[in-house]
Amino acid sequence: MGDGVGREPEGTPRKTPSLTKQIPGKLKPYSALVEDFWRVKKGSKGQTAWDRLMRNLLYFLEKYGEAVLKDQLELAINGKWNGIEPARYEQFKAAGKPPETKHPAAQVFTAKDFDNGPSNNPALGNLF
Repeated sequence: MGDGVGREPEGTPRKTPSLTKQIPGKLKPYSALVEDFWRVKKGSKGQTAWDRLMRNLLYFLEKYGEAVLKDQLELAINGKWNGIEPARYEQFKAAGKPPETKHPAAQVFTAKDFDNGPSNNPALGNLF
């Protein structure tokens, strides 16, 4: 192998892709909160993540208003949320109730449930 294998030519050094963090005009009043969130955000911090964050924040502002947008940003900054996603907000917050549990073990049986007369199951005989 030659001496230049694996090295870049001296005239063209690698350029690191720069993040263009442009906050849309509608979100300018919340730029301090956005910057605070971006600083503590976990996970990817690339251009795609920034663009998705801006889209999600604009969605919150247009659909739910300023109060919800600020609330979501503050919760995300304080570590309540890992990210700011409208689907998660709509699933848990907008519904106003926790998801229903459909597991049979969650059902509560009372004595009235067993007071329906003799059983039709021949294996149980006359136990009831």
